[in-house]
Amino acid sequence: MKRSLILSVSICLLSVLCVSTYAASDTATHDVTMNVNEVVLIDVNNTGTLTLNTTAPANGGEDVTGETDSTSKLLQYTSLVGAGTTRNISVSWSGDLDGACPAGTHLEAEAITVPGGCGSAVGGGVTVSAVDQNIITTIGSCATGTGASGAQMEYRFVVDTVSSLVVGDTTSVRLVFTLTDAS
Repeated sequence: MKRSLILSVSICLLSVLCVSTYAASDTATHDVTMNVNEVVLIDVNNTGTLTLNTTAPANGGEDVTGETDSTSKLLQYTSLVGAGTTRNISVSWSGDLDGACPAGTHLEAEAITVPGGCGSAVGGGVTVSAVDQNIITTIGSCATGTGASGAQMEYRFVVDTVSSLVVGDTTSVRLVFTLTDAS
């Protein structure tokens, strides 16, 4: 009996020691602070010169028209804003070039598609001038993507007055797109 008692106590002590060994642990900690910083970036996917010409009508007596390009330029932008804040993208031509289109014409620009969650296009576009005009509004935190992704731009060379056109009249302007906080 004594032997049995010693054996039982020995087994109990061994079990307690094993459990105590496996139950021992320790931890160490440190804090990590994660900040979301403001981001305002805009690019054009293809910065090469775009040439728009007048085109002859199919029949005599019809008006001359200007070309439209809706495939070669994408606006690509990344915007991180604070709560309740939005941004706009405006377009103008650089410098004091008011009236820079050939006589009897004007240039229109429009964002014809905008990636989901990356703002809203101003319907119908704008007539480009030296004054900034919004073409995309209500841009929150987003990224349009790169490569073949972005806001698809359309440019229209519009003939207003055929009698004002002069053969050889050529004008180049530099378009400036600005991503800025909405006012």
